[in-house]
Amino acid sequence: MSGNQSNLNMEILNWEIDFVGPETPKKESAVTRIETQSNSIYNLRMNFYNCFFEKYVHKPDVYVLFNPGFGHPHLKEGWRSTLKTLVKHRERPVYITAHSTSDMERDAFTIASEQEESNFSVHCFNVNPFSSKMGSEDPFHQNEIVFANKYFGIL
Repeated sequence: MSGNQSNLNMEILNWEIDFVGPETPKKESAVTRIETQSNSIYNLRMNFYNCFFEKYVHKPDVYVLFNPGFGHPHLKEGWRSTLKTLVKHRERPVYITAHSTSDMERDAFTIASEQEESNFSVHCFNVNPFSSKMGSEDPFHQNEIVFANKYFGIL
């Protein structure tokens, strides 16, 4: 089989990940290409948007929020407009993680309070088998050890 014929059987998968938020580093987009022995090519493009979610203009297939702290007393107000935007544009699934039981419960309560405006609630919160195994002290609650992405939920 010639080189051209073998390329006809090659599978190309393109993934694009957008990082959005006021603390997102100001970086140029980066593309990584991985070729496997099983005739697959993976193209991963990472884009960085240093802005609030409400200013983000793209419509991704899914939203993923890592440990947002929607309901945390020190963070709640900063997330209010983002949460309202997610509720308003409910056509895409939203996955969130939480770093502790109390974080999960606060986020679920805050999300449920938005349910008055729409059918927006946490369908489930489960232990995340891929969570960090390295604990750290919660900066807002001394003596509470938290684990990044310990729980995940689907909105």
